[in-house]
Formats: sequence, structure tokens, C-alpha cells
Amino acid sequence: METVSIPAAASTFSERDHQLEKLEFALALALSQGCHDKAHLLLSRIKALGDNGEEPGT
Repeated sequence: METVSIPAAASTFSERDHQLEKLEFALALALSQGCHDKAHLLLSRIKALGDNGEEPGT
């Protein structure tokens, strides 16, 4: 059976997207629970990772 390798760039991009999704979900929870300090911290972490050019949930 032949093994398929994923290029490092594709793997890194996918991990970054996954991390952004997790942070955006945590942000939505924090905002819905009224945790503004946590929301501010999460927003700064999202900005540090950069925007992937997609609307959340797409």
C-alpha cells in the first residue's frame, strides 16, 4: 500500500484554520455568557493568528 504524505504547508494551513475555528467558537461562548474579559483575550488571539478570509461558519 502506498503512503500519501501531506505537504507541510497544507498541514500547517489546516492546523491554523482549525485553531481559528476553536477560538471563534470559544469567543461565541464567551460573548453569549457575558464574559467580556475572556472575549477580549480571545479576540486578540484570533487577530494574532490572522484572518483566513472566510466568514465564521462557512
